[in-house]
Amino acid sequence: MEDKRIPRKGYPILDMEGHVIGEVTSGTHSPSLDVPVGMGYVLKAHAVPQTNIQIDFGRKSQVARLIKLPFYKKPE
Repeated sequence: MEDKRIPRKGYPILDMEGHVIGEVTSGTHSPSLDVPVGMGYVLKAHAVPQTNIQIDFGRKSQVARLIKLPFYKKPE
């Protein structure tokens, strides 16, 4: 996420044109990364790592990025 708002279960996931392509299944603040993180389902055609998407927070959408899991690896 590029903002401090946390995506919540049920929030729509949009492509950059504003079309619904999925739904958030969970979200929280990551203390390891110090940013909000979320997981969700998107249509297979849109499931491309590093793709910018939007999370619909109701009155406003926020840009996010699709990341391949795991999105954090402990430094060695």
